[in-house]
Amino acid sequence: MTELMAGLMIGGALFLAVYFVAGRRRRRRIEELTVYLENVNVSGEGTILQRKEDEFSLLEDEIYKTVTTLYRTRETALAAKENYAENLANIAHQLKTPITAASVSLQLLQEQAEDPAGQHDTYYHDAAKYRTTQHDATQNTAVQYNAVQYNAMPHSATQHTAVQHCENIRRQLERLNTLEEALLQLSRIDSGTLKLQYVQVDIFTALTIASDMLCELAAEKKVTVAIPEGECATIRGDKDWTMEAFCNLMKNCVEHTPEGGTVSCEYSQNPVYTEVRIWDNGKGFTEEDLPYLFQRFYRGKNASGTGIGIGLALSKAIVELQNGTITARNLHGGGACFEIRFYSH
Repeated sequence: MTELMAGLMIGGALFLAVYFVAGRRRRRRIEELTVYLENVNVSGEGTILQRKEDEFSLLEDEIYKTVTTLYRTRETALAAKENYAENLANIAHQLKTPITAASVSLQLLQEQAEDPAGQHDTYYHDAAKYRTTQHDATQNTAVQYNAVQYNAMPHSATQHTAVQHCENIRRQLERLNTLEEALLQLSRIDSGTLKLQYVQVDIFTALTIASDMLCELAAEKKVTVAIPEGECATIRGDKDWTMEAFCNLMKNCVEHTPEGGTVSCEYSQNPVYTEVRIWDNGKGFTEEDLPYLFQRFYRGKNASGTGIGIGLALSKAIVELQNGTITARNLHGGGACFEIRFYSH
């Protein structure tokens, strides 16, 4: 009996010891996890957690996954905030240029309206002064004739200048309208409110219509757009938006193709994707521009004077909305090339 009691006491003591040690271990692990979370919340440190295999392993894994996800979300939010601020600054800059140009033209028109005869009087008095100081009859006759010309010209010159100012204002307003439409399109894409009308789009037809939209620019630049008809290739997408993407890419090529050059297009289809290539025989992209071509408001080293840096970004967004990818590279023989792939699945 005594031995039984001694055994029970020893067993109870061992149980209490094990329970006590296990309790201390649990408290220590809970403290470690608590300190880890406190460090994450207070200082932003401690994302790396030393894993241990015990009864808290599952909880530890879930805590680590949650913290990692929150950190990624935070970094994404910060990047989006910085990108928003940068885009806002770029938009302000893009708006400032045409507004300033239009304001200057309006100011000059106003000055002409307030003093329409100012230029006329200057021409007239200078000519008269010159005429009275001459003694040679031939010179005097010539000066009288010039005075008559000057007397007639200022009004026409003023009209011509006014027309130029009005044309400049029209161009700047057109540029503002283009910027507004592009920003509206991008905002609809970003917000997910852009509704695509999915139909079977014939690639050859889409490329042809896109090139027709650029016929005036191509004629002005004396550039040919070549689209040989190949085997039938189609995608399931939005016809109008697909043509918009193609048009922006072609426009970029036309603007950077020398006079007499050619912008070429070709397409092919396989069970995995439909590929479209658009390239020119110009100078191609500069190496420093290649990583940033599809960024909004980015204008490369050889960008045209009227571009606003949205066309390529818009094309990329449209292609990606239709399960596609777009890349840009330089051809070995010279020239810039865009490659678009629309995936079937």
